[in-house]
Amino acid sequence: MILALWLVALGVADPAVTYDRVPAEVVRIQVYDWREESIPLETPAAVDRAGDVVSILGRSGANVIVVFARADGAYLIDGPFRWPDTVTRRVLDPRWRRSITVDASGIAADEHTIRWLSAEAEADAWTRCVGEAVRVTCWGVRVGAVGVAYFESQGRLWSAVVGGQTRFRSSAWGRLLIVRGPSPDANARVRLRHPVASAQRSRSVRLETQDVGQAASVPVGKSAIWIAGNDIPDDAWVEVQVVGSGPVYLPMRDVAEGPASLPVHVAVPDSRAIDGAVSGRGDVPAAGSVVTLFRQFQERPTTTRDRDPPRRVFVAEKTTDAGGAFRFEQLGEADYEIVAWHPQFGRASIAVTPGRDRVHIHLQSAGVVRGRVLSGGRPVEGVDVIGVPDQEAARNAADLLDLKGGDARTGRDGRFTVFLASAGGELRLGGGRFPVRRMALPRGTDLSLDLGDIELGAPIAISVVLDDDPACSVRAAGPAGRTGLQVVRGNRVAPGLHTVIIPEPGVWEFGLSCGQQEHALSPGVMEILPAMSGKEVRFTVRN
Repeated sequence: MILALWLVALGVADPAVTYDRVPAEVVRIQVYDWREESIPLETPAAVDRAGDVVSILGRSGANVIVVFARADGAYLIDGPFRWPDTVTRRVLDPRWRRSITVDASGIAADEHTIRWLSAEAEADAWTRCVGEAVRVTCWGVRVGAVGVAYFESQGRLWSAVVGGQTRFRSSAWGRLLIVRGPSPDANARVRLRHPVASAQRSRSVRLETQDVGQAASVPVGKSAIWIAGNDIPDDAWVEVQVVGSGPVYLPMRDVAEGPASLPVHVAVPDSRAIDGAVSGRGDVPAAGSVVTLFRQFQERPTTTRDRDPPRRVFVAEKTTDAGGAFRFEQLGEADYEIVAWHPQFGRASIAVTPGRDRVHIHLQSAGVVRGRVLSGGRPVEGVDVIGVPDQEAARNAADLLDLKGGDARTGRDGRFTVFLASAGGELRLGGGRFPVRRMALPRGTDLSLDLGDIELGAPIAISVVLDDDPACSVRAAGPAGRTGLQVVRGNRVAPGLHTVIIPEPGVWEFGLSCGQQEHALSPGVMEILPAMSGKEVRFTVRN
């Protein structure tokens, strides 16, 4: 009787749509008028249900969706489709879905076309997002699935991870990474990094790295990540990895300049390992060698005019075992360089291309420097001996490691042996609780240099006299323009009087440390010479 009345009211001949095998947990069936990019409006419809068979009478020609909801709000959905003029049987999609709302206050989302990116490897084309005044509602999101809702406005990209963020965020670009790794259940991880060159050493080929500013990554389920940002630093990259895999490095500019509507599918391979051994002259195992791994992020030069090697960044560091062996794990299919360094045997580097998993590094040096450190005529144990490059050569060098000599610490007899860099430089002895002495080293190769006995001498003890007594400690930093900057603190012996032990002559900067605050002194910089030992140096406290 009800169906007959509806037929008369609608003026159509039996325009029913029938569904078989409707789940028993469905408690509510609704028909909505559907217009793309608009809020769906419920429309009257007669529903006749007999067991798992449902027949619905609707308005002929209307563009609709039919929602079969269960008590917890999840639903099955059919459509959008045009209501037929004759009896029709339709197959109901068995995948349960839900509607998710995201805060869109202050951005007038109803004025924009909201698009949806699924985080599933196989995209689900149904989900639609519509904007209202202060919110965006995404209809038909599969239960357990997440994705990204986004729109573009005035050159900016507004995006929200549906189910993961509370509101839309603005960026210059954004891309969805869908990651496929060795294990389907592994969580994907992303790092957004870029190299940082030193302003003092612009030609350096070994660079530090740091996170890309104003860029972020947001997990979208286990195997997908939404990344978005503003500026793109030169040579920045997106590093993608899952547990048990090696990283994949994607140039950030290539990722950012692609359309937001197109996900980036990333296949992450099994992790790679490199085993190696380090030996000195005569294949003697170089136990205790420092082995550093760098990744090359620039293409190799194609012409001889570009003489500098490709730039690279630090990845990891190891110390060889008693047999000179080392191992790097969790690596990707990239071009690497391994640099091995030993304080007595020298250094060497080797390029490691994809597919190579074993290396043997033979250390070399330009020569050996020996000596014995004394203080007051007696051997001193535990004195640091560091080979440092010439300052001008270091500023102009493409690779500072080529200029670095060996390091050591004196033994009980005060003796040391270090390797010599071919570019020469200087030997810095002392530091910490010892005074510092520096010795120039010659340039050359295959040198064997014995410096004999080296007297450290005494530090320069000065008395700092202040015109005021703020009850702070005197701090001195220096020497300016030399390697191995040190900070020493004075000992307050009386109001306005401090004893400061300066480890070596040179230009030092003076100030006052007062807990979390500092006060300047005048003069702020002073040259300290050996002849000033035991004398007073006067300063004015500046507020």
